Amino acid sequence: MVTEIKSLDGDMKSLVYENYNKFISATDTIRKMKSNVENMESEMARLSKDMQQITDCSNKIEQALAPRQQKIEQLSGVHNLLQKLQFLVALPARLRQCVEMEQYDQAVKYFTITSGLLSQYHHLPSFHSIHQECERIISDMRTQLKEKIADPKTQPSEVSEVATYLIDLSEPIPSLRQLYLSSRKVGLENMLNSFEARENGPQLIPFVTELSQSFLIELMYTLQSYRSLFINRFDENKLDKKDKQESAKQLESFALDVFARFLNVGRNKLSVPGPATSQEKINALEVLTTEVMKVSSRIPEVSAADKVANVVNSTLLKQIAGYFTRIEETVAGQLQAVNKATTREEMTKQPVSQQITMFNQLCESTNTLVMKEIGELVEGLKTFFAKTDSNFLSSHYGIIFDNIEVKLQTFLLFLNIEMQKFADSWERKVEEKDKKNKSGKFILLLVNLCLYLERKGVSQVMNMAQDLLNVAKKAVGGPSSSDMQIKVLIAPELAQRSKECGQKLLARYVKVEGQKIGTLLRRGIEAMPSLVKKEPREPRLVVALVLNDISDISKELEAIFAYTSASSSSSNSQVLGKSSSVPSVPLFDKKVDVFGPLDFTPVSLLTGIVKIGLKGMLESVRLRTFGRNAYQQIQVDLYLVRTVLRPLLGSHSPVDQMLTEVEQSVAERCTDPTSMETSIIIRLCDEKVKQINASS
Repeated sequence: MVTEIKSLDGDMKSLVYENYNKFISATDTIRKMKSNVENMESEMARLSKDMQQITDCSNKIEQALAPRQQKIEQLSGVHNLLQKLQFLVALPARLRQCVEMEQYDQAVKYFTITSGLLSQYHHLPSFHSIHQECERIISDMRTQLKEKIADPKTQPSEVSEVATYLIDLSEPIPSLRQLYLSSRKVGLENMLNSFEARENGPQLIPFVTELSQSFLIELMYTLQSYRSLFINRFDENKLDKKDKQESAKQLESFALDVFARFLNVGRNKLSVPGPATSQEKINALEVLTTEVMKVSSRIPEVSAADKVANVVNSTLLKQIAGYFTRIEETVAGQLQAVNKATTREEMTKQPVSQQITMFNQLCESTNTLVMKEIGELVEGLKTFFAKTDSNFLSSHYGIIFDNIEVKLQTFLLFLNIEMQKFADSWERKVEEKDKKNKSGKFILLLVNLCLYLERKGVSQVMNMAQDLLNVAKKAVGGPSSSDMQIKVLIAPELAQRSKECGQKLLARYVKVEGQKIGTLLRRGIEAMPSLVKKEPREPRLVVALVLNDISDISKELEAIFAYTSASSSSSNSQVLGKSSSVPSVPLFDKKVDVFGPLDFTPVSLLTGIVKIGLKGMLESVRLRTFGRNAYQQIQVDLYLVRTVLRPLLGSHSPVDQMLTEVEQSVAERCTDPTSMETSIIIRLCDEKVKQINASS
């Protein structure tokens, strides 16, 4: 206990020692407060005395002025009224001066604060004249203000100020907002027209940047001003709500129109062929998209994101279409050049072996040119999947690839159609007896191109498309790239179409060449008199001409088959038919199918040509009657044809049957069908056969 007491006593001494200064300071403060309170009481007493004296003086003054206060108030009112009357009298002059100095804000202020008073007392003569003059001045000012709004040279900020003045002057809102929107539309369209009128130059990106920034700034200011003037100032009563809705509706229509015009100017400039590359156009589209998206939240009326996306799509697809248009023109021009090469004398007058070599070279170069153009096309299209700074094309990659795929398919179809057009032109020129375009080598070359596409070309195009797809997937990235795949290009279908195109070309080749042979044979029959006086001594010249043409056709077929056999060792000769074997004659004769299916072999095609030619001869024979010498002459002619063609077509060719049919038809229409002895026929034809064999 004693120890604890000592400990507490020590702690207390320590506290006293530590807080000694504080105790001294508190003592001094208490002493000062006591002194101040004592002085305060005397001061309060003195203040109360002074306040009483002031109150007494105020009462004395009020009593002295009370009789005159009413009169002073009356005089003050009269003074104020005189000042107002003086202001009203000078008001017309003030308004006129403000209008002349274009201080419209001051004029509006003067008129608005006085219009109520003038309207109230306009029945008084003095006020009536002032009121009329002011109304006339304000009416003129309204006209000037409307002219300023309608003037395209007026700055947008000034247009907004003028519209505010007219609203303060109680101008009808419907007509005013229509005037405002019309004037701003003219101003914006003038701006766009000036951009549109600029000549196309290489500086495409600066052009798009300037166009976007200039237009969007003006559009945003116009929309903001309009909202402030005609939408946000209305209260929510029923009438104002209706006006507000109508104003918003008109603003939306205005914004959509001018924004669409702006996008059209940009789209047209980006679509015009010129020095700008595809990459530069893509960069320009990126600038356009970026500038529009910066302000899209401030122009909600136009759905800017969707609209600019449509422009990007349409512009890119048009550029892609331009790539395919150029390759179509290029390939068509190359095919036309090859067509001319096949008819040049340096090729047509060469020996058969040399012709085959030159034809092979043309086939090889044509196939190479077509595939080279397709390869360069696909390589150029990779530009549309290149990375950009803002990656703005990421949402368009799928559409771009799908369009390219469709265009590739369309191009392959274009090749088929273009080749058919060349066949049309050749057939038409043959009918017009155009000697320069008589040869069918070019048609056979196109057949070779069809076969090349079927066997190799389509698969190469598919590889190119797959390579392009891989580039597109890499550009898209992420899981969404797995949705991209080749959908339209189906290799078997494309190869089948090329095959069918080759079939059609071959059929037309056979038909035209057969008709040419038939025309010669028919003319030979028509030129022969019914009653020939002399016995036959040799085959007629027309038969030799026919055999020469058949020999030329055989050489052309040898050329095409020599190349196709060398270029495709893995393929067989049954590309365009069911069988490559030589057609056989049945045990019992039946009618020959002149226009039957063709095998892609020289024998089958040559047989088809000769069958069509003999059909023309047979039709001519059935319209004539013959004498004995004419019948025997035709026997000699037919024997020569059979003898020359048998080594080419085989001993059991349907041509043999048709030759027999022609001979029988002549005999049926002969007045004396006495046949010439076979030994004599052989003797008459022997020399001609030797000549033909030697020339071939």
